[in-house]
Amino acid sequence: MTATRGRGVGARTVTRNACVATPPTARADSRRLDAALGVVQETGAVEAYRAFNNDQRIPHSGAAFFTKVLYFAGGDSTKGPYQPIILDRVVSRALKDHGAVAPDWPDNGWTTDQYRQYLAGVHAYAHSRGVLPDQIEAALFSKGKQLP
Repeated sequence: MTATRGRGVGARTVTRNACVATPPTARADSRRLDAALGVVQETGAVEAYRAFNNDQRIPHSGAAFFTKVLYFAGGDSTKGPYQPIILDRVVSRALKDHGAVAPDWPDNGWTTDQYRQYLAGVHAYAHSRGVLPDQIEAALFSKGKQLP
């Protein structure tokens, strides 16, 4: 479970990793995950992001984790104007480098409105280029990995 959470092998302590996956926490996290995934299917990516960022927040998991969950679980079968796509610090770095967002755009912890802006911008750009939004996100991720 810890690798799924994006903790990898760099977590500060084994105890911290272990406490993330304790049974009561896992059950609560599962309920929150189910609720937020229901939101993405019923009302779309932005409201699901809001759910994950507020009422259905999963401890020790940030926006980079739950935008990945929304992307892989929601895909193109969601309601609302936008397909969920991933937003993480690597993509954020590329957005800043391209001047697509303000220089003070955060590297993490984006608000729901910031995620909505990101989705709107990526979807509009993808539409203008005749490609899929996740192709734009993948290109941003690739560019972001090359930046210092």
